[in-house]
Amino acid sequence: MPKVPRWLSLGLSVVGLVLAAPAARAEPTIWARARSPQVAAEAKLLAAIERTLDARELSEAEPEVSRHIARAAVAMADLSGIREPKDPRLATLLAEALLAARLGREAQARALLERALPALPDGPFRGHAFTVLGDVLASTNEPRLAIEARTAALRLQRTPGSRAGSYYNRGEAWLELGELELARADYLAAIEVAREPDVLALSRYGLAVALERLGDLPAAYDALDAANAIRLPIPAFPTTDPLDLPGVYFVPAYERSYLEALRSMARARRAPTVEVRQEELIKAVAAWDAYLEAAPDSVPYRRNASAHRKRSAEELEKVERGR
Repeated sequence: MPKVPRWLSLGLSVVGLVLAAPAARAEPTIWARARSPQVAAEAKLLAAIERTLDARELSEAEPEVSRHIARAAVAMADLSGIREPKDPRLATLLAEALLAARLGREAQARALLERALPALPDGPFRGHAFTVLGDVLASTNEPRLAIEARTAALRLQRTPGSRAGSYYNRGEAWLELGELELARADYLAAIEVAREPDVLALSRYGLAVALERLGDLPAAYDALDAANAIRLPIPAFPTTDPLDLPGVYFVPAYERSYLEALRSMARARRAPTVEVRQEELIKAVAAWDAYLEAAPDSVPYRRNASAHRKRSAEELEKVERGR
């Protein structure tokens, strides 16, 4: 559902949860730079974009600042006149900056990555390039191709953080395609290796939706309870709610209402007071109404939503009568 360029789609997708590890540099020699002005210019631009993306990493808690920093990296490349770099590392980082800048230049980012990947040696940086490609394909609603990119990234990734992000995002793509068993497997894999609370919470939310759509509402509630127990620390994160993190978006957009409704139903079950239970049930009914209003009649999960909406409304009526 939520997608994530750099963090995290039910149609949930993180667009790259993990920042690139610094490119394993094979610096061009002084003689190579002297022989080719292009090599020298690309080496200078690569160093500048690396520094800029490092600064962006430190600003992730401020989405607008982060986006402006990415746009600064793109502006440097545009001013340099280097649109099709020969260095595959530079092409990868430029593609990452283009995506993070949100300038509508995803096609350019994709072309850069498709040229760079065959030239990159196997290793973590090539894995990162596949991750960025997966993010690009997720942002352009091409889930099957995004799955291929995530799978290729997983073959090369070794750190728990990078692998958790790839499993989560691949699970999101499977969920978007209605491949619920495959989605469940990837969410579980992400939960097993995740170390960061945002990825862990989002993976549990995705798992809950997959389980509910597979017909196992009790197990979905268990996953939601575990996710609801995670509170993101501030100021390390800009919000305590994983669904409000920068980069988290839903495909289709109405899927957010589906998850929010399930989450409120789960919270209502654990409410410490009648007042809190009533509040969560009101939220659940409103979210189901929003989903049913937005989701086309052809969507198969409208039946689930209608049944849950009815149940929530009946429970709300009982609470209000009791009060």
